[in-house]
Amino acid sequence: MINLLNKTTSLKIIFVLLILFVGFNGYIFPSYQNQMNEIAGKSVEVLDTRMAYTLEEVNAMFNDLGASGRSLYKFIITPIDMIYPIVYGLFLIFLLTFLLKKITASDSKLILLSLLPMSIVLFDYLENFNTLNLLKNYPDLSQTSVFYGDLVTKIKWYCAYASLSLVLILTIIVISQKFKQIFLPKSI
Repeated sequence: MINLLNKTTSLKIIFVLLILFVGFNGYIFPSYQNQMNEIAGKSVEVLDTRMAYTLEEVNAMFNDLGASGRSLYKFIITPIDMIYPIVYGLFLIFLLTFLLKKITASDSKLILLSLLPMSIVLFDYLENFNTLNLLKNYPDLSQTSVFYGDLVTKIKWYCAYASLSLVLILTIIVISQKFKQIFLPKSI
């Protein structure tokens, strides 16, 4: 696995994934969010962007969306939000691998820390399948299904915060090492 990460990680791949990531967050998701808001006649927050939600909130949101809004929501999840986790997951994995290679040996087991974003992807998919199940069963939603979705969403966000914290910490380490190389005199 370490060899595979080392061989496949490049700035070119990271840049392409960054462009896709920005495209999803800067254009695709906002476009569909605007359509959902228009259908609902007010601003609605989809479940996977929330940190938590209750049965009452899910019922209210699905009611506000109406049949056409719920249908659009299913469409957003099915093709689009099934591709998105792969994009951001690979972006974060390759970015972490790139940063880790800057501060440790390329054969170090620390490189495996770059796989942490796989946890976000896993919980994002579990969340997507649960949301699709909620949409399918509306208006007969169970407290258990909503609780499960809420729990999976929270875990996804905690994994995301952990991954982004690791990116930030590694970036600071890499920058401080470069700073030392440039500005501190080398010992003779």
